[in-house]
Amino acid sequence: MFKKIYLFLKRKREILKGFQRNTKYMCAGIYVYDDSLKYITRNDSYTKNRALQIFQNNYYQAAIKVFIFLLRKTFFRKKVEIVEPAEQKNEFSGSVYRPVRSSNGYNDSKIFDLSRNQVLSIFSNKQEYQSVLSIYQSFKKFFPMPAILQADAEQLIIMEELVNFEQNHTWIEEDYLFVMEDVFERNINYFKACVENGIQSSSSPTDLISQIKMNAVIEPIRNKINPELLDVKFPCVKLHGDLWTSNTLLVKEGKSHICYIDWEYSREYIFFYDLFNMMWLEVYVNNNHLYIHKYIKGEYNNYFYKLFSLFNLSFDEKLKLDYIIIYFLNFFTERGIHLGTVEQVDILDKFKRMLDRLREMIKNQSKQLISVDNDD
Repeated sequence: MFKKIYLFLKRKREILKGFQRNTKYMCAGIYVYDDSLKYITRNDSYTKNRALQIFQNNYYQAAIKVFIFLLRKTFFRKKVEIVEPAEQKNEFSGSVYRPVRSSNGYNDSKIFDLSRNQVLSIFSNKQEYQSVLSIYQSFKKFFPMPAILQADAEQLIIMEELVNFEQNHTWIEEDYLFVMEDVFERNINYFKACVENGIQSSSSPTDLISQIKMNAVIEPIRNKINPELLDVKFPCVKLHGDLWTSNTLLVKEGKSHICYIDWEYSREYIFFYDLFNMMWLEVYVNNNHLYIHKYIKGEYNNYFYKLFSLFNLSFDEKLKLDYIIIYFLNFFTERGIHLGTVEQVDILDKFKRMLDRLREMIKNQSKQLISVDNDD
């Protein structure tokens, strides 16, 4: 426990070091850690409130929120003053600093200029810089993304537009359905292009299980896949990799549309990965079962028939839970296998509870169908 607290404090202190390395991009003012210790913001009400809107999701449970708050008051009370106006490039003047996830940890940074609605990404190495540009070029035709306004290979910086969006907690059911429909439609168009260009790789449940090897935590899940599917080779394509409601920004200015962000996990996955990731993370993080229940009820069947047929596969409604489990194996190989045992158990327990709930739904549906048949 003490080691975890030490490492947590160390990571949070690194935020201040990153901020101090990049003060030339910041405007003058007094800066403080936010209450969640995830970023550093200029200490004025407008900037703090706007930052809360941008970083809309706080995943901490109530008890952890209190713990973080106490740590902030104890160890992170220091205020940093930037006296002189920042050395500005193209008039960029940031007021919020945040480290961002990449393949090399949290060594990259984003700085937000709220007055001009611009975001400056600062990369620690050329590989990450090139990866962002490559992803943008690969996906912008199929998925609306924040426009890249400027890129500098020497300084390893990219400037993008800052999109104004509707916060998730303000969404109504109609908004959730609009977002999911957009995800399905855009993936269908994207997969068509993938098939035309040729599919280079595939993976079976057996392949995924072999990557997990003898991990005891995942044992209760991997044994529940229908044996008929174990050696089926599912095509793999390059996907977003972290697609869920927090990375699908709902924009209602003018004609409503979705903007897709945070592509750091983009790589090859089984083709239906992103779709089930939308459903699963909405359950895991927000305890929202809307998408997964609609899937079980068959309301997304037509989409899945189209998606599977693009790859010359047949979608079997009777195997709905098996597809979810296969997705989860892929998820675990990419995101779960590197976590500690406690975190793995937490994720798996919630996934198992979701599966139990879905199985009960399917049983009830079957009973209702039998009842209707008997009435006829």
